[in-house]
Amino acid sequence: MPRRAKIRLTRFELEVMEAFWRLGPASVREVQQHLPEKKRPAYTTVQTMVYRLEEKGAVRRVKKVGNAHIFGAMVR
Repeated sequence: MPRRAKIRLTRFELEVMEAFWRLGPASVREVQQHLPEKKRPAYTTVQTMVYRLEEKGAVRRVKKVGNAHIFGAMVR
C-alpha cells in the first residue's frame, strides 16, 4: 500500500481548511465570508491561501460556476 505524504499546514491554512470542512465544496468568497468577521482577511489573501492549498494537494477545483471556481477538501 503506498504511503501518503503528510501535508504541513500553517495556522491560517488550517483555518481555511476548517472552513472547507464545515462548508463542503465552496468558492473563495464563501470561505472568506465564513472566517471570523473580527479579523477577516481580504478576498485576495484567502484566494492566495486556497491556491497554495491546491498546490499542496489539500484542496482541488471541483467545478466552475460563472467566473468562480468551486474547491473541495482533499484531506480530513
